[in-house]
Amino acid sequence: MCNFIDSNKVGARQLSDTYYRLNGAIYIQKTELLMNKQNFYNEKSYAYIMDQRHSVDIDNELDFLFVETLMKDNKD
Repeated sequence: MCNFIDSNKVGARQLSDTYYRLNGAIYIQKTELLMNKQNFYNEKSYAYIMDQRHSVDIDNELDFLFVETLMKDNKD
């Protein structure tokens, strides 16, 4: 899992190269491994690249309304 955004290089993301960031959408882990390591990330961790349309954080009502609109557009 490389090419994730470097928080030390803050700037206009539109001007930066392609980058990836964690979105918290999917985590698959054996319970025993999680309990022993207490961490989701290890040498066998892989990233799943999601497009922006399927990776929207809902943190407030405006975010929810935005996603609701996206879902309505998908029904067509």
